Amino acid sequence: MIKKLSYILVIFHCLAFEGIAQHISSVSDRYMPTNNVLINPASIADPRPYIDFRLFGLSVQAENNLYFAPNASLTGDFRATVEDGKKYNAAVNADIYAPAFVMTKGNYSFGFNIRQRNMVYAKNIPSDIAGFIRNGLNYPEQHGPIYTGSNYHLKYMSWAELGLNYAQLIYKKGDIMMSGGGSLKILNGLGHINLLSEDFRYSVDSNHVYVGSANSRISLSLPGPTLGFGLGVDLGIEFKKMLSDDNSYHIPHSVSRKCAIKEYKYKIGLSIIDLGFLNHKKNSTLWTFEGDSLFWNNYESSNISGITRMNTVLRNSASNAGSTV
Repeated sequence: MIKKLSYILVIFHCLAFEGIAQHISSVSDRYMPTNNVLINPASIADPRPYIDFRLFGLSVQAENNLYFAPNASLTGDFRATVEDGKKYNAAVNADIYAPAFVMTKGNYSFGFNIRQRNMVYAKNIPSDIAGFIRNGLNYPEQHGPIYTGSNYHLKYMSWAELGLNYAQLIYKKGDIMMSGGGSLKILNGLGHINLLSEDFRYSVDSNHVYVGSANSRISLSLPGPTLGFGLGVDLGIEFKKMLSDDNSYHIPHSVSRKCAIKEYKYKIGLSIIDLGFLNHKKNSTLWTFEGDSLFWNNYESSNISGITRMNTVLRNSASNAGSTV
């Protein structure tokens, strides 16, 4: 807890930029079912390819309302404007895509999808902390005053995911086609941090951070391969208005029907994704701080470099602060 402020600064520096590189959007087509299934599992019914493979991929999205690029370029200088009383938020979603496979067999499609997912969210961060994020703790203009904040939180989670996918055409008549599908996902926890601050009062000088009172909770899991397991589901349905009205006997990729392709005028999809649970049990600790006063000495030489270091600091400081673990 004594180094909570520092770790928030580390996380926000990681979130300091906004950019999108091959990020999965809500728009899909019929050419890449191994990617479309992540948005709506019903979309893999009647795809263009008979079989679709994916070997490797990467998707990253980062956004915040503190830093911005004046020239709309990720290679230029970034700037930050801090306004008193304003709340700051940030989010990062980063996925590493491992092999995936989708195959169509008549009216039915099935496959699997493997990926490693990472998410970071920060909400309602006070402007004084945003100022230290921008300028560092050793910023004389913010030294001295007692800062207060409440009801802000930071969440980080990392997990591996194996999805088993299935979809089929459920209605074909005239110029209307509909499909439904679902994915069952087996989840493996790889690490997490959850920080909730109900009340936090602190001051900073050139060497120290003094926490006058803290009512906060922090749960943390050291990074590892099998910290816990969970299950998730995706469910979806898709409606397509076709260009022709002879779809009653359409069978995707049917040799007897000369692999006829039916084009649509427009489509509407509805899906519920990431419904489930994941428990981090191994190498996990929950700290509860209730009105504790803490002192962080010489923050520049005793900084936090990662989750493991943060865990060590919290364990050493919790016994002195009277907190519960």
